Amino acid sequence: MGRFTAFTASTLAEAIATELAAGDEEFALRMLLRGIADLRDLLQEHDDEALSNFLSPPPPTGSQRWDTLLAVSVGRELRRAQHPRPAWTTPAALSSWWFPLDPPPVLFARILQRTPPDLACLGIWIDEKAFSIA
Repeated sequence: MGRFTAFTASTLAEAIATELAAGDEEFALRMLLRGIADLRDLLQEHDDEALSNFLSPPPPTGSQRWDTLLAVSVGRELRRAQHPRPAWTTPAALSSWWFPLDPPPVLFARILQRTPPDLACLGIWIDEKAFSIA
């Protein structure tokens, strides 16, 4: 039997959708980062059954931005682990830039410098350290 994780991509998308509907983007981001930490654990444990379950295509969150962030975040972890990526983890770029943490203008340059290339090329700007905190 596979390892228990708090999230799969599907349950994560559903939880994000719930938080977005409640207007709590900060908590949605925290859950996304927790889900990425779960994925990282699965990749280290080489639990194929649990990993396959995690990687089933998620439902839409109701937000193209969040769907893209979820997909690229999962894809980034898989790339870093040299694991094959399902097609849903390579989304199209956003039509305009997005800063999920809504930083003050004084931090824009710093975030632009510290955003992982996987996210930056899609127009999503978030400090890479956010992913190590989860």
